[in-house]
Amino acid sequence: MSYLQTLIKAVRSEFKNTTPQLPTAITAFKQAITDKLKVLSAGNNLRIYDDQNGGVVRRGSKKSRSTKEDNITGNLLCQEKYFTDCKLEVPYFRSVFNLPAHTFSLNTTPKLTVRLIGYESPLMRSNRGKLSRAVSCDLVGLTSDSQVLCIEGKVKPHNEDTDIVYGLLESFAYGVCVEYFLAEENYHASFCKEVGGCLSEFHPNACGFNEDKLTSAFTLAAPREYFAEYFNPTQTGSERAHRNLIKKVESQLSEAKQILAAFKENEGPAWAGFLIMGPPCSVESFNAGSRRTVKEKTYVEPHFKSEPFKVELAVDICTLNQKVVNKGNSI
Repeated sequence: MSYLQTLIKAVRSEFKNTTPQLPTAITAFKQAITDKLKVLSAGNNLRIYDDQNGGVVRRGSKKSRSTKEDNITGNLLCQEKYFTDCKLEVPYFRSVFNLPAHTFSLNTTPKLTVRLIGYESPLMRSNRGKLSRAVSCDLVGLTSDSQVLCIEGKVKPHNEDTDIVYGLLESFAYGVCVEYFLAEENYHASFCKEVGGCLSEFHPNACGFNEDKLTSAFTLAAPREYFAEYFNPTQTGSERAHRNLIKKVESQLSEAKQILAAFKENEGPAWAGFLIMGPPCSVESFNAGSRRTVKEKTYVEPHFKSEPFKVELAVDICTLNQKVVNKGNSI
Protein backbone atom coordinates (compact mmCIF):
# COMPACT_ATOMS: atom_id res chain seq x y z
CA MET A 1 0.00 0.00 0.00
CA SER A 2 1.39 3.39 -1.01
CA TYR A 3 1.97 6.33 1.31
CA LEU A 4 -1.10 8.15 0.04
CA GLN A 5 -3.31 5.04 0.09
CA THR A 6 -2.42 4.49 3.73
CA LEU A 7 -3.17 8.12 4.60
CA ILE A 8 -6.51 8.19 2.75
CA LYS A 9 -7.62 4.91 4.28
CA ALA A 10 -6.90 6.27 7.75
CA VAL A 11 -8.78 9.51 7.05
CA ARG A 12 -11.83 7.69 5.61
CA SER A 13 -11.92 5.44 8.65
CA GLU A 14 -11.67 8.43 10.96
CA PHE A 15 -14.54 10.46 9.58
CA LYS A 16 -16.84 7.65 8.44
CA ASN A 17 -20.25 8.24 10.03
CA THR A 18 -18.91 11.20 12.03
CA THR A 19 -20.23 14.07 9.92
CA PRO A 20 -19.72 16.84 12.53
CA GLN A 21 -15.99 16.02 12.61
CA LEU A 22 -15.53 15.92 8.85
CA PRO A 23 -14.13 19.47 8.38
CA THR A 24 -11.65 18.75 11.17
CA ALA A 25 -10.63 15.49 9.49
CA ILE A 26 -10.05 17.26 6.17
CA THR A 27 -7.93 19.87 7.91
CA ALA A 28 -5.90 17.13 9.60
CA PHE A 29 -5.52 15.34 6.25
CA LYS A 30 -4.16 18.50 4.67
CA GLN A 31 -1.82 19.03 7.61
CA ALA A 32 -0.44 15.49 7.33
CA ILE A 33 0.46 16.07 3.67
CA THR A 34 1.99 19.46 4.44
CA ASP A 35 3.98 17.99 7.33
CA LYS A 36 5.44 15.32 5.04
CA LEU A 37 6.51 18.02 2.58
CA LYS A 38 8.09 19.97 5.44
CA VAL A 39 10.03 16.90 6.57
CA LEU A 40 11.40 16.44 3.07
CA SER A 41 12.19 20.15 2.89
CA ALA A 42 13.99 20.19 6.23
CA GLY A 43 16.21 17.35 5.06
CA ASN A 44 16.98 19.14 1.78
CA ASN A 45 15.26 16.21 0.13
CA LEU A 46 12.51 17.89 -1.87
CA ARG A 47 13.27 18.22 -5.58
CA ILE A 48 11.00 20.86 -7.07
CA TYR A 49 12.91 21.62 -10.26
CA ASP A 50 15.70 19.87 -12.08
CA ASP A 51 16.11 20.62 -15.75
CA GLN A 52 18.10 17.44 -16.38
CA ASN A 53 16.31 14.92 -14.19
CA GLY A 54 12.83 16.39 -13.78
CA GLY A 55 11.07 17.80 -10.76
CA VAL A 56 7.63 17.55 -9.19
CA VAL A 57 5.67 17.80 -12.46
CA ARG A 58 7.96 16.07 -14.95
CA ARG A 59 8.40 12.35 -14.32
CA GLY A 60 12.15 12.41 -14.82
CA SER A 61 14.85 12.98 -17.40
CA LYS A 62 14.00 12.79 -21.09
CA LYS A 63 16.10 9.63 -21.32
CA SER A 64 14.24 7.95 -18.48
CA ARG A 65 10.94 8.76 -20.21
CA SER A 66 12.04 7.25 -23.54
CA THR A 67 9.48 4.43 -23.30
CA LYS A 68 6.73 6.84 -22.17
CA GLU A 69 6.98 9.52 -24.86
CA ASP A 70 7.41 9.60 -28.63
CA ASN A 71 10.40 11.84 -29.31
CA ILE A 72 8.90 13.04 -32.61
CA THR A 73 5.24 13.70 -31.81
CA GLY A 74 5.68 14.51 -28.11
CA ASN A 75 2.76 12.17 -27.39
CA LEU A 76 2.67 9.55 -24.68
CA LEU A 77 3.08 5.84 -25.24
CA CYS A 78 1.87 2.91 -23.18
CA GLN A 79 2.42 -0.80 -23.19
CA GLU A 80 0.05 -2.75 -25.41
CA LYS A 81 -0.81 -5.00 -22.46
CA TYR A 82 -2.87 -2.19 -20.91
CA PHE A 83 -5.44 -2.36 -23.70
CA THR A 84 -7.64 -4.78 -21.78
CA ASP A 85 -10.88 -4.01 -19.96
CA CYS A 86 -9.25 -4.34 -16.53
CA LYS A 87 -6.32 -1.97 -17.19
CA LEU A 88 -7.78 0.83 -19.29
CA GLU A 89 -7.09 3.72 -16.92
CA VAL A 90 -3.54 4.08 -18.28
CA PRO A 91 -4.40 4.34 -22.01
CA TYR A 92 -7.51 6.43 -21.22
CA PHE A 93 -5.70 9.28 -19.51
CA ARG A 94 -2.66 9.08 -21.74
CA SER A 95 -5.12 9.51 -24.63
CA VAL A 96 -6.39 12.63 -22.86
CA PHE A 97 -2.82 13.93 -22.74
CA ASN A 98 -2.42 13.06 -26.42
CA LEU A 99 -5.27 15.35 -27.48
CA PRO A 100 -4.28 17.81 -30.24
CA ALA A 101 -1.82 20.34 -28.81
CA HIS A 102 -2.21 18.61 -25.40
CA THR A 103 -5.12 20.97 -24.76
CA PHE A 104 -8.85 20.88 -24.07
CA SER A 105 -11.53 23.46 -23.23
CA LEU A 106 -14.24 23.51 -20.57
CA ASN A 107 -17.86 24.61 -20.93
CA THR A 108 -17.48 27.68 -18.75
CA THR A 109 -18.27 31.35 -19.34
CA PRO A 110 -15.85 32.60 -20.47
CA LYS A 111 -14.46 29.39 -21.97
CA LEU A 112 -11.59 27.96 -19.94
CA THR A 113 -8.66 26.35 -21.74
CA VAL A 114 -6.48 23.71 -20.09
CA ARG A 115 -2.97 23.10 -21.39
CA LEU A 116 -1.70 19.76 -20.12
CA ILE A 117 1.86 20.09 -18.83
CA GLY A 118 2.49 16.88 -16.88
CA TYR A 119 1.41 13.27 -16.54
CA GLU A 120 1.78 10.90 -13.59
CA SER A 121 3.49 13.80 -11.86
CA PRO A 122 5.52 12.93 -8.72
CA LEU A 123 4.33 15.90 -6.67
CA MET A 124 6.22 14.74 -3.58
CA ARG A 125 9.48 13.96 -5.36
CA SER A 126 12.50 13.56 -3.12
CA ASN A 127 16.14 13.37 -4.08
CA ARG A 128 16.63 10.05 -2.38
CA GLY A 129 14.81 7.30 -0.51
CA LYS A 130 11.59 5.39 -1.07
CA LEU A 131 9.47 8.56 -1.20
CA SER A 132 11.06 9.66 -4.48
CA ARG A 133 7.73 8.83 -6.16
CA ALA A 134 5.42 8.82 -3.12
CA VAL A 135 2.49 10.29 -5.05
CA SER A 136 1.61 10.38 -8.73
CA CYS A 137 -1.00 12.79 -10.12
CA ASP A 138 -2.48 11.47 -13.38
CA LEU A 139 -2.45 14.82 -15.20
CA VAL A 140 -1.41 18.39 -14.41
CA GLY A 141 -2.73 21.29 -16.44
CA LEU A 142 -2.29 25.04 -16.63
CA THR A 143 -5.56 26.87 -17.20
CA SER A 144 -6.11 30.10 -19.07
CA ASP A 145 -6.90 31.80 -15.75
CA SER A 146 -3.53 30.76 -14.21
CA GLN A 147 -4.62 27.77 -12.16
CA VAL A 148 -2.26 24.83 -11.85
CA LEU A 149 -4.91 22.13 -12.14
CA CYS A 150 -4.26 18.73 -10.55
CA ILE A 151 -6.38 16.17 -12.41
CA GLU A 152 -6.96 12.79 -10.80
CA GLY A 153 -8.52 10.30 -13.20
CA LYS A 154 -10.68 7.29 -12.36
CA VAL A 155 -12.47 4.69 -14.49
CA LYS A 156 -13.67 2.06 -11.96
CA PRO A 157 -16.44 3.39 -9.69
CA HIS A 158 -16.86 0.41 -7.36
CA ASN A 159 -13.30 -0.30 -6.19
CA GLU A 160 -12.28 1.05 -2.80
CA ASP A 161 -9.22 2.91 -4.08
CA THR A 162 -10.91 4.23 -7.25
CA ASP A 163 -14.36 5.26 -6.01
CA ILE A 164 -15.62 8.84 -5.96
CA VAL A 165 -14.72 9.44 -2.30
CA TYR A 166 -11.18 8.17 -2.70
CA GLY A 167 -10.81 10.22 -5.90
CA LEU A 168 -11.91 13.43 -4.17
CA LEU A 169 -9.43 12.97 -1.34
CA GLU A 170 -6.62 11.97 -3.67
CA SER A 171 -7.10 14.96 -5.97
CA PHE A 172 -7.27 17.26 -2.92
CA ALA A 173 -3.93 15.87 -1.71
CA TYR A 174 -2.31 16.78 -5.02
CA GLY A 175 -3.78 20.27 -4.86
CA VAL A 176 -2.30 20.65 -1.36
CA CYS A 177 1.16 19.79 -2.71
CA VAL A 178 0.97 22.47 -5.40
CA GLU A 179 -0.43 25.00 -2.93
CA TYR A 180 2.57 24.35 -0.69
CA PHE A 181 5.05 24.94 -3.51
CA LEU A 182 3.37 28.22 -4.46
CA ALA A 183 3.06 29.47 -0.88
CA GLU A 184 6.60 28.72 0.29
CA GLU A 185 8.95 31.54 -0.61
CA ASN A 186 11.86 29.10 -1.00
CA TYR A 187 9.98 27.03 -3.57
CA HIS A 188 7.79 29.44 -5.53
CA ALA A 189 10.47 30.38 -8.06
CA SER A 190 11.61 26.77 -8.49
CA PHE A 191 8.06 25.56 -9.05
CA CYS A 192 7.48 28.28 -11.65
CA LYS A 193 10.65 27.10 -13.41
CA GLU A 194 9.25 23.57 -13.40
CA VAL A 195 5.97 24.77 -14.93
CA GLY A 196 7.93 26.77 -17.48
CA GLY A 197 10.03 23.74 -18.37
CA CYS A 198 6.90 21.69 -18.95
CA LEU A 199 5.44 24.39 -21.18
CA SER A 200 8.65 24.55 -23.21
CA GLU A 201 8.59 20.80 -23.69
CA PHE A 202 4.93 20.18 -24.51
CA HIS A 203 3.79 23.65 -25.68
CA PRO A 204 6.87 25.18 -27.34
CA ASN A 205 4.85 27.84 -29.18
CA ALA A 206 2.62 28.85 -26.28
CA CYS A 207 2.72 32.16 -24.49
CA GLY A 208 4.19 32.28 -21.01
CA PHE A 209 2.36 32.80 -17.74
CA ASN A 210 2.29 35.27 -14.88
CA GLU A 211 4.19 33.64 -12.02
CA ASP A 212 2.56 35.87 -9.40
CA LYS A 213 -0.96 34.83 -10.42
CA LEU A 214 -0.54 31.07 -10.23
CA THR A 215 -2.95 29.32 -7.88
CA SER A 216 -3.62 25.68 -7.03
CA ALA A 217 -6.80 23.82 -8.00
CA PHE A 218 -7.87 20.18 -8.18
CA THR A 219 -10.45 18.08 -9.97
CA LEU A 220 -11.72 14.52 -10.33
CA ALA A 221 -11.98 13.40 -13.95
CA ALA A 222 -13.72 10.31 -15.31
CA PRO A 223 -15.72 9.09 -18.30
CA ARG A 224 -19.45 9.76 -18.15
CA GLU A 225 -20.39 6.16 -17.32
CA TYR A 226 -18.17 6.23 -14.21
CA PHE A 227 -20.22 9.04 -12.68
CA ALA A 228 -23.52 7.59 -13.95
CA GLU A 229 -22.92 4.47 -11.85
CA TYR A 230 -23.51 6.56 -8.72
CA PHE A 231 -27.01 7.58 -9.80
CA ASN A 232 -28.15 4.55 -11.79
CA PRO A 233 -25.84 1.60 -11.01
CA THR A 234 -25.77 -1.22 -13.54
CA GLN A 235 -27.24 -4.51 -12.37
CA THR A 236 -24.75 -7.32 -12.97
CA GLY A 237 -25.86 -9.85 -10.34
CA SER A 238 -28.87 -10.84 -8.29
CA GLU A 239 -31.59 -8.46 -7.11
CA ARG A 240 -30.16 -8.64 -3.61
CA ALA A 241 -26.67 -7.79 -4.83
CA HIS A 242 -28.08 -4.88 -6.82
CA ARG A 243 -29.94 -3.52 -3.78
CA ASN A 244 -26.72 -3.70 -1.78
CA LEU A 245 -24.89 -1.86 -4.56
CA ILE A 246 -27.54 0.88 -4.56
CA LYS A 247 -27.11 1.31 -0.79
CA LYS A 248 -23.35 1.43 -1.24
CA VAL A 249 -23.35 4.15 -3.90
CA GLU A 250 -25.96 6.17 -1.98
CA SER A 251 -23.64 6.10 1.02
CA GLN A 252 -20.68 7.11 -1.12
CA LEU A 253 -22.59 10.01 -2.67
CA SER A 254 -23.61 11.20 0.80
CA GLU A 255 -20.00 11.07 1.91
CA ALA A 256 -18.86 12.86 -1.26
CA LYS A 257 -21.35 15.69 -0.61
CA GLN A 258 -20.02 16.09 2.92
CA ILE A 259 -16.44 16.13 1.67
CA LEU A 260 -17.21 18.81 -0.92
CA ALA A 261 -18.84 20.90 1.81
CA ALA A 262 -15.72 20.44 3.96
CA PHE A 263 -13.52 21.54 1.05
CA LYS A 264 -15.44 24.83 0.97
CA GLU A 265 -14.79 25.39 4.67
CA ASN A 266 -11.11 24.61 4.30
CA GLU A 267 -8.60 27.29 3.39
CA GLY A 268 -6.77 25.35 0.76
CA PRO A 269 -6.55 24.65 -2.95
CA ALA A 270 -9.65 25.43 -5.00
CA TRP A 271 -12.09 22.69 -5.94
CA ALA A 272 -12.52 23.10 -9.71
CA GLY A 273 -15.34 20.57 -10.12
CA PHE A 274 -15.89 17.17 -11.70
CA LEU A 275 -14.62 16.72 -15.25
CA ILE A 276 -17.09 14.54 -17.19
CA MET A 277 -15.27 13.14 -20.21
CA GLY A 278 -17.11 12.05 -23.32
CA PRO A 279 -15.28 8.97 -24.63
CA PRO A 280 -16.40 5.77 -22.86
CA CYS A 281 -13.74 3.69 -21.19
CA SER A 282 -13.73 0.64 -23.45
CA VAL A 283 -11.24 -1.03 -25.76
CA GLU A 284 -13.32 0.16 -28.72
CA SER A 285 -12.70 3.83 -27.80
CA PHE A 286 -9.04 3.79 -28.78
CA ASN A 287 -6.91 3.97 -31.86
CA ALA A 288 -3.36 2.71 -31.52
CA GLY A 289 -0.90 5.00 -33.25
CA SER A 290 2.83 4.48 -33.72
CA ARG A 291 4.18 1.21 -32.38
CA ARG A 292 7.62 0.21 -31.11
CA THR A 293 9.21 -2.71 -29.30
CA VAL A 294 11.69 -2.15 -26.48
CA LYS A 295 13.21 -5.10 -24.64
CA GLU A 296 10.46 -7.41 -25.91
CA LYS A 297 7.73 -5.02 -24.70
CA THR A 298 5.39 -3.48 -27.26
CA TYR A 299 4.48 0.20 -26.85
CA VAL A 300 1.75 2.05 -28.73
CA GLU A 301 0.58 5.65 -28.92
CA PRO A 302 -3.04 5.77 -27.68
CA HIS A 303 -5.67 8.14 -29.08
CA PHE A 304 -9.45 8.39 -28.85
CA LYS A 305 -11.36 7.42 -31.98
CA SER A 306 -14.15 9.93 -31.40
CA GLU A 307 -13.59 13.57 -32.31
CA PRO A 308 -13.94 16.23 -31.21
CA PHE A 309 -13.12 15.40 -27.60
CA LYS A 310 -15.80 16.78 -25.29
CA VAL A 311 -15.63 17.41 -21.57
CA GLU A 312 -18.13 19.04 -19.22
CA LEU A 313 -17.66 20.60 -15.81
CA ALA A 314 -19.95 19.93 -12.83
CA VAL A 315 -19.14 21.79 -9.64
CA ASP A 316 -21.31 19.73 -7.27
CA ILE A 317 -23.20 16.44 -6.94
CA CYS A 318 -26.55 17.93 -8.01
CA THR A 319 -25.08 19.35 -11.22
CA LEU A 320 -23.22 16.10 -11.81
CA ASN A 321 -26.51 14.19 -11.61
CA GLN A 322 -28.14 16.52 -14.10
CA LYS A 323 -25.32 16.25 -16.61
CA VAL A 324 -24.72 12.49 -16.54
CA VAL A 325 -28.28 11.20 -16.00
CA ASN A 326 -30.91 13.78 -16.90
CA LYS A 327 -29.10 14.88 -20.08
CA GLY A 328 -28.34 11.32 -21.13
CA ASN A 329 -25.93 11.20 -24.06
CA SER A 330 -25.53 14.95 -24.42
CA ILE A 331 -21.74 14.80 -24.18
